[in-house]
Amino acid sequence: MKRARLHFSLFIFRFSIFILIVLQSNCPPVIAQQPHNYQLFRQDATYYYHQSDEWDGAVVGIRLDSAVETPAGTEWFSHHSIQDVNTDPFAGWCYHPNGPSWMGYKLLVKPNGDNLIYGINKDDLANIFFDTILIKTNATPGDSWEYLHAGSNIGSGALATVTRMDTMTFLGITDSIKVIDLGGDSIILSKDHGLVRALNFRDYFPDSFYSSYELAGISTSDSIIGRRLLTYGEIYNYEIGDVFHRSTYVEGGSYPTVYDTYEVLDKYFSPGQDTVFYQMSRIEWWFYIGGLSEIHFDTLIESYYDLDNILYDGKLPTETIWFPDSSFIYSYELYYYAETFNGRMLYYGPFEIFPSPVYPDTCFDMMGTDFTSYIEGCGSYIHLYGDYHNCMPCQMLDYFKKGDEEWGTPFTIPTGIREFQSLPVKIYPVPAGDYVMIEIDPLEINDNPHITLTDLSGRIVDERNVSPDQIPYRLDLRAMENGIYILTVASGKKLAVMKVVH
Repeated sequence: MKRARLHFSLFIFRFSIFILIVLQSNCPPVIAQQPHNYQLFRQDATYYYHQSDEWDGAVVGIRLDSAVETPAGTEWFSHHSIQDVNTDPFAGWCYHPNGPSWMGYKLLVKPNGDNLIYGINKDDLANIFFDTILIKTNATPGDSWEYLHAGSNIGSGALATVTRMDTMTFLGITDSIKVIDLGGDSIILSKDHGLVRALNFRDYFPDSFYSSYELAGISTSDSIIGRRLLTYGEIYNYEIGDVFHRSTYVEGGSYPTVYDTYEVLDKYFSPGQDTVFYQMSRIEWWFYIGGLSEIHFDTLIESYYDLDNILYDGKLPTETIWFPDSSFIYSYELYYYAETFNGRMLYYGPFEIFPSPVYPDTCFDMMGTDFTSYIEGCGSYIHLYGDYHNCMPCQMLDYFKKGDEEWGTPFTIPTGIREFQSLPVKIYPVPAGDYVMIEIDPLEINDNPHITLTDLSGRIVDERNVSPDQIPYRLDLRAMENGIYILTVASGKKLAVMKVVH
């Protein structure tokens, strides 16, 4: 009896092992997330924070994208941003193009789990690196420590205290959190995801005004939590039939207001799928002092590339680009906002131009600004400003229709003007070889057909008038390089625009 039970137990054990092997072989592997242990940031991620106490609701970013191992621990660095510094109390506020991000110049992670944020001492550019903000990530409720060490010219003595440990749900995830009181305000650390609530540690003083930040999103190479910057492919994601109405105006003077309506006629991609092409019909007119312009009808090709890249080639909000060998300094200060545009993500990308200083003199004045609005699925709309922030010009989105979604008020094309009617045209073979045949219904021909062939840059490579008795017309392509071309056939007030693949 005992031997039978033993054999049965061995059978159950072996069968269980067999089932485990089968399950493991048929299930995807589970990738365990490395415990974060209340560090300020995951070191493989980009963080986005909403400025919760700002009127504009801007979102800023932090990315620890380089590390240096030192005897004291690991130093992590983020992007540069233009920072106000007061090098001379009589010179007023000036700008430093290599200033710290809003989180500071760098983050030192010590082996014992202490996190040190550098960059509070902005009064002395020659001695910028001090242990400024100390966050003891391993502290437990009731633990207190002196966290502010900003040099003898500022002093120290501020105490941080862990007030509680709890669980919290944010960005759709639930994690253990630790609340650290800094006297006048507090921060919240998540065990596996870093700072849930942060402060502007670059400018932080316990008795001064500073910004607070709520976590808006985290992105890594293989995951997205919450919000992030849009890619070019998401911004310029048009579909056939989409309609956009845009107006362009200049403030002051006698400049006309230009009105454009666009409709997407065709959409196709490059062989590598990294560039998208749109064939657009356009109707354009403008009002000026003295009356109304003629109405212009045409078609054009818009193309957008690097579709997988985020805005500004991966530049983060407040990130600065400086070319010290040129006569200008360029400051990308990209923000996106808590609200959306008709439910679509909305981004503002100021691009500021400054006369370049001669280092270390950092005083300079802004010359101009280019504010570009990026709307998910609706493209970009430009606001160019001069020295006095007047539109020079501004292009606005007044109306769009995407599928069943409609926003704004469509333009009314001036009375007495009508668009081209569609001209029924067939082309063959597809794709074309040494030639392409163009066939038009004879009943639809009003005037001698006008045939135009352009490449994707808009350059005319062939143009000719033909008589009705030459239809079907054989268009010779042997002199053309292989590629995609746009064929336009017009007869009277009728028009056809087609894609030719050669």
